[in-house]
Amino acid sequence: MRTLIDARPMQSGDLAACVELARDDGARGPLVDAALLADLLRRHLLIGRVIEERDGSLRCRIRGCGLSALVDPDAVATARRGMQPDFVARLLVDAAGASSPLLDRRDATRLGPRGTREMVVLNFVVDAAASEVAETATSMLHRAFIEAHSGYALAALTAETRPWEGKYQSYRASLCAMGCRESPPDPRHGTQLFWIEAADVLTQRYHILQPLFARRAGRLDLTPAQRDVLELASLGLDDGRIASTLGIAIDTVHKRWRSIHERALELMPMLLDGGHAKAGNGSEHGRRGTEKRRALVEFARLHPEELRP
Repeated sequence: MRTLIDARPMQSGDLAACVELARDDGARGPLVDAALLADLLRRHLLIGRVIEERDGSLRCRIRGCGLSALVDPDAVATARRGMQPDFVARLLVDAAGASSPLLDRRDATRLGPRGTREMVVLNFVVDAAASEVAETATSMLHRAFIEAHSGYALAALTAETRPWEGKYQSYRASLCAMGCRESPPDPRHGTQLFWIEAADVLTQRYHILQPLFARRAGRLDLTPAQRDVLELASLGLDDGRIASTLGIAIDTVHKRWRSIHERALELMPMLLDGGHAKAGNGSEHGRRGTEKRRALVEFARLHPEELRP
């Protein structure tokens, strides 16, 4: 039976399967607390992607997943000085409180000025038992990571290696290969922080993480609701799946598309009219219908800053 594997944003309903994968990989503590993770997703404090396999009968299985978060820079700086072992676990525990070190990914007012945004990779895992799709799922998860984090104009990206997890050795090797800096391993837990800063990446034209650190201002200034629709469309989802993923009516999706079109027509008319001049009777010979949407989606893929606060 033919199967389809694709990437999409994580939903609360995915967490049971994601936690099972993480536990199989050796994760423990808050990283396998589905209730905590669901609460943080609901509060827009996590950035999550899943790799989903669907067969001809529309049955779905999660084959891979990844979680990250925008984090208060002071919390990260403290951890890099070796003053907070088992950093990711502590971040998640503290995030359950009223004063969270994790920042709302949709709220520009909590992200600080451009150039100071810090992101932490919390965890990722691929279903190693599914050998027939593991390679594809791994490749897609790498691509999904870049797509999910592009456009934030990060100051730094931080990751933690944990020796009790199955991916420990290969993960550590890949972080070193990307040129990450490293703190001394924690003598009690064996965890270790690796990080890479904008200055380490932006001078290397072909570094794979360039899109995460590039500093370009968005032009459309979309609302969070509008960005959600455009981002899902840029991932290849049709309106039905966009509605399902966001938990809204399809009519609401259509309304959001209309508002996106209106915004683009106001601020970037050339994007939607295709550069055509008006006809003599005043009508426009620009793009229509699906062509407008295609132009917007392609623009968002090339300019991920439009999808970020």
